[in-house]
Amino acid sequence: AGRVVRGDAPLQQVMPGGVNAGEVAVSSYRSKVLRSLWIQCLECGMHGHVPQVFDQMFDLYDANGDQTMQVDELENMLRELLTVRRQELQRTMEWQMQDGRRLGPAASDADLRKFVELGEAAKELKAHYDYMLQGAGLRSRALVLRSRLDTSHDGIVSRGEFLLGAPELLLPGRELQMEAHYYEKVGAKMEREAALRGELDDSEDEGGCVQN
Repeated sequence: AGRVVRGDAPLQQVMPGGVNAGEVAVSSYRSKVLRSLWIQCLECGMHGHVPQVFDQMFDLYDANGDQTMQVDELENMLRELLTVRRQELQRTMEWQMQDGRRLGPAASDADLRKFVELGEAAKELKAHYDYMLQGAGLRSRALVLRSRLDTSHDGIVSRGEFLLGAPELLLPGRELQMEAHYYEKVGAKMEREAALRGELDDSEDEGGCVQN
């Protein structure tokens, strides 16, 4: 089973024109909620459960509470969700870099191998996020969102239409598997290091693994 490593550090607002091209500005509140819902999806994927978060995700973008959403808001949701996920990866990669500097020349072959494996998994995820946010990947996914979810072709998506088709289009199983594989390894490494420092808290075991 995986492990969620949580903390109280607030997410920074993601701003356009920042380090990563293609990202959009996401409010602190929406970043926090999207991240929480995404983590729940990772946890469900690790344990073979179906995530039950998409009602909450719909509510986050149904600003006037009329149980509908503009198709353009769907595309905004897709881009913001990708932005939050890539931002999380960036934070975790920075932790990996610090961890690599701590290894030193006395590191064992096993530690070095695990470090390289994590680095390769991070690069694979980053390449996917870059593709999805910077060009054809986003356009292609947005077109599929429009065609699959707006079944009435009126530019409006109802809650029912969203819940029927959104889960696999916003967070496809293959993407969640990639993320779960990576964050589970990161979480296991952080858990081992915390145990060595005597800082492990058994109450944190919640079945996933996302860096804070």
